[in-house]
Amino acid sequence: MQFEKNYIDGMNKSFFRFFFIGLAAVFFAACSTSTVSSDDEDLKSSSSAESSSATEKSIYEAVEESGLYTTKDSVAAYLCKFDKLPANYVGKNEGKKTLRVQDG
Repeated sequence: MQFEKNYIDGMNKSFFRFFFIGLAAVFFAACSTSTVSSDDEDLKSSSSAESSSATEKSIYEAVEESGLYTTKDSVAAYLCKFDKLPANYVGKNEGKKTLRVQDG
């Protein structure tokens, strides 16, 4: 009886040891993917980030309170600048009222 218990305990310890070693190996293999980039790619990404920032500034400056806007960037700029939605947007309650009037 004692031999069986020691044998089973030894198997459990071996199983968990191999399980955790395998788990650690998978974790480190998945987390250690290397990315290689050239200097040209870095220059392209930095210039696109600068142009994106310039575009956002120009959209923000171009937004006027009396304008109608539909793109996500222009609506976001309008919200940031005036703290409300453009005139061509309706709220939830107003939309429901309009729908009831149209239905009958």
